[in-house]
Amino acid sequence: MLNLIGNAIKFTDTGEVKFIVNFISQTPNNESFDLTRIKLQIIDTGVGISPDKLTKIFLPFEQVGENKFKSQGTGLGLAISQKLVKMMGGEIKVSSKLSQGSIFSLELDFLTPLNQGFPNIEEPKNKFDANFSQKFPLRILIAEDNIINQKIATKLFQKLGYQVDIANNGVEALKSLKQEMYDVIFMDIQMPELDGIETTKAIYQEWGETNRPYIIAMTANAMLSDREHCLSVGMDDFISKPVKVEVIIESIQILQRRRFYCRSQKSQV
Repeated sequence: MLNLIGNAIKFTDTGEVKFIVNFISQTPNNESFDLTRIKLQIIDTGVGISPDKLTKIFLPFEQVGENKFKSQGTGLGLAISQKLVKMMGGEIKVSSKLSQGSIFSLELDFLTPLNQGFPNIEEPKNKFDANFSQKFPLRILIAEDNIINQKIATKLFQKLGYQVDIANNGVEALKSLKQEMYDVIFMDIQMPELDGIETTKAIYQEWGETNRPYIIAMTANAMLSDREHCLSVGMDDFISKPVKVEVIIESIQILQRRRFYCRSQKSQV
């Protein structure tokens, strides 16, 4: 659903994006659970998809949107989403009109407690410490090319009391550092023009070990080898997407502990 909603937002400049969940049916499954069927729809008023391309959108590496958006993805999102949905016994269907918008829909069965009816869908109630930024004051730069990820990260940091700056790629991140020295950079790895790995190397070359900002990798690549690669080029920490506020808090606390340790070591010298 994140992939489908993200695509709808990305390709909708004006109008709206709707995410609709409808109850379809409910049948007994066993003594403890019912089988509840629901329909999910993502409706947008975006650029739409031409009829000749509708049959290709679920193929791997196919990108049928506008050229300005193609660098923001790999062309695997819809293919993977369709495969996952089929493994769950459903299928993603799409209808679209060019320049008018698209509708992506699917139906899935879920196990729900017997006689409980269709469960309420509520927004998770996360507990945010609005004074966290006062306890851990930091100048933060986020290097991230995906607009949706930028907005999500900005909201998360705002809930902790931080105002952050955004760089759309590594080149912009380096320019920002020359204008203001940040305490920490949350660095995406896959970015156009200059990726996170090369940007980190450039930061070391320009500012060295002692004058550079703390660098935290922020990436969807969550394999152990990816983490080791990031740390090997000089990044200080590694968090995987989707980013959670609890992980951000933990990363900042680790940063502060390391800074305190470094200061104490210097004072002893």
